[in-house]
Amino acid sequence: MDPPLLRCLLRSLLHASLAALAVYAGAWALFSTHEEMGVSTRAAFPLAVWTFPIVCLISLVSQLAREAGARRR
Repeated sequence: MDPPLLRCLLRSLLHASLAALAVYAGAWALFSTHEEMGVSTRAAFPLAVWTFPIVCLISLVSQLAREAGARRR
């Protein structure tokens, strides 16, 4: 695999992992402290699971676009 592509992929996975972890922690904290919302703390995990691929895809596209722009110059 091409080193710039591998670097972009690893960066995107790292960004997605950190974003999913942050969403999980934030949602769990919000749902556990504000019980009047009527949302179980178990809803934090599906939010994190959906966040991971979305952020990974967006991050990968932006990293590859940035890398392609740097190659043209």
